[in-house]
Amino acid sequence: MSTVPKIVDITTTPARPARAFLRDVIDTMARIHRDQGRSIFALTAPNRRAGTSYVVNLLAEELVSQFEATVGIVPAAAFKGVDATRIPQGFVEHAPNIWTAVSDQTLENMPDFALEGVCVSSGGSHCDFILIDCPALDCSSQALRSASIADGIFLVVEAGVTRTEQIEAAVRLLDAPPARRLQGIILNRRTYPIPKFLYQLL
Repeated sequence: MSTVPKIVDITTTPARPARAFLRDVIDTMARIHRDQGRSIFALTAPNRRAGTSYVVNLLAEELVSQFEATVGIVPAAAFKGVDATRIPQGFVEHAPNIWTAVSDQTLENMPDFALEGVCVSSGGSHCDFILIDCPALDCSSQALRSASIADGIFLVVEAGVTRTEQIEAAVRLLDAPPARRLQGIILNRRTYPIPKFLYQLL
């Protein structure tokens, strides 16, 4: 197994919002984007309720803010009825330059008037970045299937809840050959049980 990428702690403090801690993740995404011109990233967690959707939305906002990029978010529901190795065709803009994918089935059943707000593009080709919001590994294999089309994978873990053995098992799954696309581990929801200045001295 390759060396596990460093952990990025995005815990919010009064002085800095969570997005300020995303610099390493954003830099990794930007580097891959520069090399390829367009990038697809999958985010998942070892266990449910780790905050993957929260992290996906923070990343989307930050990519738009820093690079004026167009970002497509693909929630798990958008893969309904289709193979998770194919990005859906329809996207609805829910914030400036942030588009959310809808399932192909939903797109087919939309009335004509609703289609005016939908961008139909092959695999989200109108987006600079695609962020796939995958279900947790303990309840779905979608992340493993989506990994085949992703340029990078990030693992979201919940501080104090996700167990060490769950993280190790997830890293083995996501960083296994031939892909080896695990780019980093994002630590979410850490609390400071002791004052921060004391924590820093430990």
